[in-house]
Amino acid sequence: AQRSLSMIPVTNRFGSAQITLTVTDPGGLSASTNFTVTVSSTGVPPTLSGLASLTSAEDTLVTLPFTVGDFETPATGLMITATSSNLGLLAASGLTISGTGASRTLTALPRTNQTGVTLITVTVFDPEGLSVTNSLLLTVTNVNDLPTLGDLPNRTLTEDVPSGPIPFSIGDIESPESTLILAFQSSNPGLLPPGNILIGGADANRTLAITPAPDQSGTGILTLLLSDPDGGTNSKSFMVTVNPVNDPPTLDSLANLTLGEDAGPQIIPLAGISAGGGETQSLLVTATSSNTALIPAPLVSYTSPQATGSLTLTPAPNAAGTSLITVTVNDGGSSNNLVTRSFLVTVNAVNDPPSITPIAAQQTAEDTALKIGRAHV
Repeated sequence: AQRSLSMIPVTNRFGSAQITLTVTDPGGLSASTNFTVTVSSTGVPPTLSGLASLTSAEDTLVTLPFTVGDFETPATGLMITATSSNLGLLAASGLTISGTGASRTLTALPRTNQTGVTLITVTVFDPEGLSVTNSLLLTVTNVNDLPTLGDLPNRTLTEDVPSGPIPFSIGDIESPESTLILAFQSSNPGLLPPGNILIGGADANRTLAITPAPDQSGTGILTLLLSDPDGGTNSKSFMVTVNPVNDPPTLDSLANLTLGEDAGPQIIPLAGISAGGGETQSLLVTATSSNTALIPAPLVSYTSPQATGSLTLTPAPNAAGTSLITVTVNDGGSSNNLVTRSFLVTVNAVNDPPSITPIAAQQTAEDTALKIGRAHV
């Protein structure tokens, strides 16, 4: 009798198998025959799963795990490629595939400060040239980039000397420089008063000018604060060192003096004496006369650090003329250590009364002339 045998190979399997067919009768007798069945490959493409579209923030690295496989080839023998439809957003160099075996990872790094949408296409190839493709949309959304502020190196200034304009730059990816707001903070307002700090310039090119407080030295930190219209902020700090200098001492001006001959000692008050600039050096006050025949060396009365003193002048007897008196205050510094004030003393001549020496009693003979010498006048 004619019979038939049907076989259905396992899905996506190929190769050879030996089939044994046995026939048994009711008496227990049997007969068998063997034959080989070969299932040839029809080229099954590889598999790819696990990729889905997603949204990411600007300047963010995206990591996407996925799985590959193939019925005929081990996963390690598969080739995988990835492409981007928007190279301005996601360059080819920004796509990386890593991993081994069936578990792989796609890493996407968009270009800096770029937003938009790109279609990423991943393709898996097997050695027979068959492939599978999967695509996903990567949407990169905008985030507010912080404004940029150029570096400001530490500065060293000299007491009472302005810095002049110090250049620096500002910028922002999303906003014009003209819309950015600059401010500053001083850690030492006594040395660096806010009113003495000026911001200048325009657009991206700005300047900072610093004028230390008068007669002050030390250190302070200036912090520049930059903000954009979207609320982003940035700051930079730098140290300002103000080196001290010796301020000259002080002495008030002295008025010219006019005297009559033989006027006697004159006391001239001295005021406004100080080391200058709030300094505390020990002070020495001296005085000289340009005409010592008229005004001998003046006598100074002063004790440091008092603000006042005096000068005693005694014109020479029966002398007239002029003499320039110079008063000097010295704070002992290596520079800027002197202040001088001069005034003119004029001694006017006066008409002194004539003088005659006493004449002793004289005796002469009658009718004899008596002569008294002129030496007595």
